[in-house]
Amino acid sequence: MEEIVQSPKIMDFKDHITFAQQLGLEPGPGRRRALLIGIRYWRDEDKDNVLKGAYADIDDMQHLLMENFGWSRDEFTVLKDDLIQPGSQPTRDIVLREMGNLVKGARPGDQLFFHFAGHGGQVMDDDGDEYDDLDEVIKTSDGHIIVDDEMFNILVKPLPRGCRLTAVFDCCNSGTGLDLPEIVKTPPIVRRPSRTPSPTPSMMKARRMRPRAPFRRLTSSREVPRVDVTTARPIPTRKDSDGDVILWSACQDNEAAYEKKIGETIRGVMTYNFISALRAKQHTYQSLLDELCVKLPEMCKNVQTPQLSASQPIPMETLISI
Repeated sequence: MEEIVQSPKIMDFKDHITFAQQLGLEPGPGRRRALLIGIRYWRDEDKDNVLKGAYADIDDMQHLLMENFGWSRDEFTVLKDDLIQPGSQPTRDIVLREMGNLVKGARPGDQLFFHFAGHGGQVMDDDGDEYDDLDEVIKTSDGHIIVDDEMFNILVKPLPRGCRLTAVFDCCNSGTGLDLPEIVKTPPIVRRPSRTPSPTPSMMKARRMRPRAPFRRLTSSREVPRVDVTTARPIPTRKDSDGDVILWSACQDNEAAYEKKIGETIRGVMTYNFISALRAKQHTYQSLLDELCVKLPEMCKNVQTPQLSASQPIPMETLISI
């Protein structure tokens, strides 16, 4: 008897239609909005902080969404520190404003997308929600930082059930950049001997902050953390959201993310492989994670491991739809 093989299920807006929506009591499939942020830090006094691939990353991501997933140009907000549009510089205030605009009025059926290409880092945790006592952060063009707690509260927490946000963080220390509770186990990585020379500073550059002085938080939690009485250490708190949030991170929390020359252009290794994989064929969440876990270590000499996390358990054999 011939075996019947079922194709992977495609997750689309219909998967989120609730019983109330079927009765016409809630809005059905909704809008699409994307926020793409690429920062080169070219005005930074420390020229070692300058990145060359961030603009190419977000340009390529916009083309992917438009050409392969049917997005329209008017569905994007793009922030670059290129001075072409002074009101769209990715300073801390503007990034926070546009994060808020991305999720403002979000409804069931909405499809949101967030991409950050720039510097990431870590600072000491001050509210007891991190197992390693470190918060993950991104650096804005004016030298300030945005902490993962802030990003969770703005981008993740307000989302209603049935609204999906897909995020890609191409920066150092980005593993738990949105503090999502569901972390997918990374497939075992086969450490293959490389046939290419070891990377040199001219071949690869880490997207890690190099501060001249310790960063200060601009906000802090006012909640008193719960404490484990046996160790006197704060107990990390679980953060929940009704929305469906998926984060593709360029690396683990304790790793660097790299950019390098690929062809004739410098690009972020994570963004390049994420886009290349989705252009080549349809992927399930599992197959894309598997491919990234092969490609990134190969290109970065086994020092960069991607991570996938989510606000809800992910059906890993579902085909990706953005």
